[in-house]
Amino acid sequence: MPLAPSSVPAANIAEVLQDVVGVIDMSDPEHGSFADSAADCLDELLRHETPIRAALAAVSAPGFINTYGCPCGATFENLWPAQCDDKCPACGTTCSPTTSADQ
Repeated sequence: MPLAPSSVPAANIAEVLQDVVGVIDMSDPEHGSFADSAADCLDELLRHETPIRAALAAVSAPGFINTYGCPCGATFENLWPAQCDDKCPACGTTCSPTTSADQ
């Protein structure tokens, strides 16, 4: 089951894109990870299906990319349907967004 859009941090979307690019590299004969099999490429892509679908839902849903700065020094981003507080992944402190951008 895909994750709700608000639960996909922006950093995870970048990781998903890196995974997809890895599959693209597998289809490039000049790349070191070349796999001479469409089935191997498809298997690798399907291995990442859940995070790919979650990332797509996150970027397709209207919302805000909220950036947070915690007193502990951690910074993080999350996509939310509103400009709302979030818990710091490092220490659990509730933080308000320092910036928020429409998606």
